[in-house]
Amino acid sequence: MKKKFLAMVAGICLAVAVTSFTGCGSKEGEPSSGSVSKENEEKNPTPTTGKLLSSDKLFSNVDEYIEAQKDQIDEMLKSYEDSGMTMEISSEGETLLYRYIYDDPMEVTQAVLDYFDSSISDYRKQFDSVIAEMERVIDIENPAVELRYENPDGTLIYSCLLTKDGEKPTYGEITTDSESEKFASMQEYVDSQKEIFDETLKQLEGSGMSMKIYAEGNTLVYHYIYDNPVEVSEEDLAEMETTLTGSKEQFQTLIRQLETLIDADDIAIKILYENPDGSEVYSTTITK
Repeated sequence: MKKKFLAMVAGICLAVAVTSFTGCGSKEGEPSSGSVSKENEEKNPTPTTGKLLSSDKLFSNVDEYIEAQKDQIDEMLKSYEDSGMTMEISSEGETLLYRYIYDDPMEVTQAVLDYFDSSISDYRKQFDSVIAEMERVIDIENPAVELRYENPDGTLIYSCLLTKDGEKPTYGEITTDSESEKFASMQEYVDSQKEIFDETLKQLEGSGMSMKIYAEGNTLVYHYIYDNPVEVSEEDLAEMETTLTGSKEQFQTLIRQLETLIDADDIAIKILYENPDGSEVYSTTITK
């Protein structure tokens, strides 16, 4: 059952990644790289429906909007093959529906539901960007996004409808005691993630450093080792501190998610940079 937690994590990550095909991260007033560009409009012309569109809208309904993004969506979904689920993107009225169907059945526990709730809240700003993009380019009055997670037999695990005014979760029926599903320790969690972590470490090849991910008590450690000795100035350290401070919210999101997965208190994340001889370049520990 603990393996199902890992598939669940992949589901949330996939949801956030796919929403980026709309307006996430763009500056106000500017089209994002995922917004409907002139080039994309020429490749995927707006269908003629006979309906008079508002002068500043590109699409008359959500289906047309999805069709215009088809190439981007298909490309993104390819990168998540073998994630333990299949995915569909469709419309239900004025709602953009992300539907995830797990390959293997997942038992619904309170920890599972808590995890989904926490993740949706943490990524709310990104989903708000999707809704804002829909409102900007589609001729509809009440744009919404729904994330729906199902077992192979169609039974609901979790869904959440997000609108400009808030969010409305719907929970599947709890089938298992949540406490029995948690990892007993940070070390057990790290062991279970070995394949995922190994894939992450491969991405650093040729970057000038190697990396280890391990547990120290209830702390998850990201340990970077430079290939060649580096000397850092006070300005370098200040810049590194500023960079990590900017990412603090993301790390705290991860801590809250780990709390739903691990039966431990005082969970923390440590970032450590060292030279090849083991001398410390920089370190910081992030707590909730």
